[in-house]
Amino acid sequence: MSSQVSLELRNPLEFPLHGSRLIEASAGTGKTYTIAALFVRLILQHGNEDTRFMRELLPKDILVMR
Repeated sequence: MSSQVSLELRNPLEFPLHGSRLIEASAGTGKTYTIAALFVRLILQHGNEDTRFMRELLPKDILVMR
């Protein structure tokens, strides 16, 4: 049985900000830009009721591993 992996290019300015995000990609594909965009959006509470995080976040509340 083979499993298929769906590869999708997504705009980090449109990602929902609730839940967890795993970003895996090769060198030079924009991982750092994507992580930075998500981080700034979380701090600024970007999005609407359906896409933004449920409460105000400070930088110390966000775990980023690179």
